[in-house]
Amino acid sequence: MACVPVGGRGSTVRVRNENPSRVQMTAEQLMREARDGWEPELRPPRRGIADPEELSEHRLRRRSEFEHLVRRAGSPSSAWIKYARWEESQRDAARVRSVLERALDATSHRDHTVWLAYAGFEMRNRRVDGARNVWDRAVAVLPRADQLWLKYAHMEETLGAVANARRVFERWTAWRPGVAAWESYARFELRYGEVGRARAVYERLVQEHPHADAFVRYAEFEARHGEASMARRVYERAVGVVDPEEDGAELLLLSFAGFEEQSGATDRARAVYRHGLDRPPEGRADELRRSFLAFERRFGHGEATVDAVTATRRAQYERAVAGDPLDYDSWAVANLPPAEEKRHWRRYIYLWITRALYEELDAQDTDKARAAYRDCLRLIPHGKFSFAKVWIMAAQLEVRQKDLTAARRILGNAIGLAPKHKIFTKYIDMEMQLGNIARCRILYEKYIQWAPTNCYAWAKYAEMEESLGEKDRARAIYQLAMNHTAGRLEEAFPEKENMTSLLNDAATGIKRKRLEDTVPQNLKILEAAYNWKKQKISQCGNFCSSLGQALQA
Repeated sequence: MACVPVGGRGSTVRVRNENPSRVQMTAEQLMREARDGWEPELRPPRRGIADPEELSEHRLRRRSEFEHLVRRAGSPSSAWIKYARWEESQRDAARVRSVLERALDATSHRDHTVWLAYAGFEMRNRRVDGARNVWDRAVAVLPRADQLWLKYAHMEETLGAVANARRVFERWTAWRPGVAAWESYARFELRYGEVGRARAVYERLVQEHPHADAFVRYAEFEARHGEASMARRVYERAVGVVDPEEDGAELLLLSFAGFEEQSGATDRARAVYRHGLDRPPEGRADELRRSFLAFERRFGHGEATVDAVTATRRAQYERAVAGDPLDYDSWAVANLPPAEEKRHWRRYIYLWITRALYEELDAQDTDKARAAYRDCLRLIPHGKFSFAKVWIMAAQLEVRQKDLTAARRILGNAIGLAPKHKIFTKYIDMEMQLGNIARCRILYEKYIQWAPTNCYAWAKYAEMEESLGEKDRARAIYQLAMNHTAGRLEEAFPEKENMTSLLNDAATGIKRKRLEDTVPQNLKILEAAYNWKKQKISQCGNFCSSLGQALQA
């Protein structure tokens, strides 16, 4: 082992050899060695009973323990049942009955498990009359405990006493139990081939419980036994009785439509689906819509499938807007945006546009489309912002209806209320297509009055005049443009220099003036000095030439 110094005083520690050991130990070996080192568990010795005296002592001790448990306040019914089962293991039937009777007297008669244990004990001991007595007492005390009635009827059926079992079911149904009890009664009758009796049971069931679940069970029973007409009558009766707001109404319609589809009556199945989707309860027809869509894809034509998809989408949108009234991707135009800011209005405006296009193209109702644009423009706060698209589309609608006066009125109002570059250009294009040059000149004048520094407006105005052969007007427009745009017209449209020479003369004077305005003061002084010197040299040259001529003379 190596020794290395540690600390500042020269102390050393021994370093362990970190090389792997020749003998390797696994975790399993370590656990085995650990278990080998454990001390054996101390268990009490098993005691055997050698004679009747020890058996009596053992029974006395166990009974004392059980008595101590059951006599405590609030002892559960399970303690009494364990006590009775121990006594049953000792083959003392009298003591078993005594324990169970005591349990029933000690307020456990409301616990059906004690009655089940008591009747089960009697049946195991083949005391049929005793078991019947217990069952009768149990159902009299707890008539709403379905398990007691089921066990009672099952015992009678096991014994082959069908009439007794039927009487038990009759007594049970007299208490007007739930659907499961009637279903058990009907299955009992079917096990013995009593289809008529089973049908009577189902009839009584739908009278006692006129709900969707009961009618579906009744109709499925008739369908299973080949009575399609009777099953259809049950379904039709159910549709007229069951409340559409009931939770199981959708299940009823799905079952009815499925029955008609299996019977090959696709038209009747479609009618059932449409009946259910006319006014579906809120949030309770999703599965019905999906089934109807799948049905139309299997059996319907193109239009029927489109109608089914439309109904499904409409329901989805209705649920969406019910959850979020300001969700303009799915809502209608009734809710205004929360603030007068353009970013809140963008998606909202497209709802109006979509509505107007629908009225014009799909519904073929021009008046409603015109009203949609008019209402939309009335709602927009044009003093803060506007949407050129709405103005233009409203005007285009009038153009398609060949009402140019209305189109001009809309675009004129747009220029007066909320002028935009796009509105001017679209309005001018429309008048150019109509050949109204005078109107185009008026619009260009309004355009450059609204945006005098807009190079595009000046250039387009001059280009129009040039295309009409009005070079003087084009030259004047370029001159005015250079004055108003501070010479930026050439920078914005450099190709105009190659296309025409109208701008050259005006541009020279404007650029010189711009240069004079932008030259620094010291450069102006130097330029003045240079001009003065040049003038003096010129004057000196003139003087020298005059003097030379005089001398020669």
